[in-house]
Amino acid sequence: MNYLAHLYLASDAPEAIVGSLMGDFVKGSVNQSLPQMLRDSIVQHRRIDSFTDAHPIVQRSKTRLNQEYRRYGGILIDMFYDHFLARNWAQHAIHPLDVFSARAYRVINEYHETLPPKMQRTAH
Repeated sequence: MNYLAHLYLASDAPEAIVGSLMGDFVKGSVNQSLPQMLRDSIVQHRRIDSFTDAHPIVQRSKTRLNQEYRRYGGILIDMFYDHFLARNWAQHAIHPLDVFSARAYRVINEYHETLPPKMQRTAH
């Protein structure tokens, strides 16, 4: 669910942008008929998630949530971290957030037919 962070960590190539988000929507093995960069970006997404999910700081963040929200802890923490990234965007990125986001939306729209059905609904 940390879409902004995944987009930020992706390369500038359109297929990398799309693939960086597809990781949450593609389960199991990656379809080998997809273009290589798309496949590589899905795998990168999964590696980022594995690394961050196991990181002690992320684990500690989850324990700070009220017990009633811990079931959704991973999703909430991802969203909080994206919020902090957005709030401090100028410290980390070359282009303003609105320019970066507009490009990401444009690329996602261009690849709409390539997206898994659930991602197509979410992309809107």
